[in-house]
Amino acid sequence: MSDKVPHVLSRKPVAIITGAAGGMGKACARRLANSHGLILTDFKAGRLDAISESLREEDNADIVASICGDIAEDGVIQDIAGAAADIGDRSKMLIHTAGLSPALAGWAAIVKTNLVGTAKLIEAIEPLLTQGSVGILLSSTARCFVPAAEPALTQVLAQPLVPDLLDRIAPHLGDDDERRTASAYAYSKAWTCDLVRQRATRWAKKGARIVSLSPGFIRTGMTKKEVVDRPEMNDMLKATPVGRWGTVSDIANVVEFVLSDKASYITGTDIVIDGGLSARILTQG
Repeated sequence: MSDKVPHVLSRKPVAIITGAAGGMGKACARRLANSHGLILTDFKAGRLDAISESLREEDNADIVASICGDIAEDGVIQDIAGAAADIGDRSKMLIHTAGLSPALAGWAAIVKTNLVGTAKLIEAIEPLLTQGSVGILLSSTARCFVPAAEPALTQVLAQPLVPDLLDRIAPHLGDDDERRTASAYAYSKAWTCDLVRQRATRWAKKGARIVSLSPGFIRTGMTKKEVVDRPEMNDMLKATPVGRWGTVSDIANVVEFVLSDKASYITGTDIVIDGGLSARILTQG
């Protein structure tokens, strides 16, 4: 469901922020509120309305559209693409933070949101890219701690929009729901990084860039729940070399940089934001 509202006409670029009512999405929306028009999406209507109203009142933000719904649903994707098309040739920035983790959902829902939703979103946005557009997709350092996908799983991941995806992918994720859920999350985030690498040349031909970010322990409600529910995660947090949680501001800082001209030579790659944890684990065991 889309709630388009009158907004100030300008030549400012427009940022499409999915998961805008979550911790990282909200931080990015606040950071960009004065420099970009905003198309905000989230699946929780109350929280989406609250952040939209707050940005209007406190930051005089130009809310181009507020779209509530599941990112994997065709109607929501159509509303996002329609709102992006309505702004014409203004540069379009995509900050895709919407996603599910094992603390929030089972493996099937994770596959639907993280894989199918992301694939549909990119397919819908690519025809609308203009010179200077930038896409930022949220991955996760969870992808660093699973084996590389076997060829059979790689083939399945290469076709995320086939109707029988769940039936195809389930045998490759494990023998029980807990293992499947963890694998679905990690491999969906590895796929996100692969998608960025695969699409970089296509985006560059339109004068656009695409990057993924892999956060580690960022202090959000979702991540805190992960740590509480899984004691081994708390051990990993304590092993983070910089000795602290990451913050949503740490993510917004990198997003702001990647969107800027200072990052104009950065595309088709992943940026890890985890306080050195993955480097420590992968080099020291």
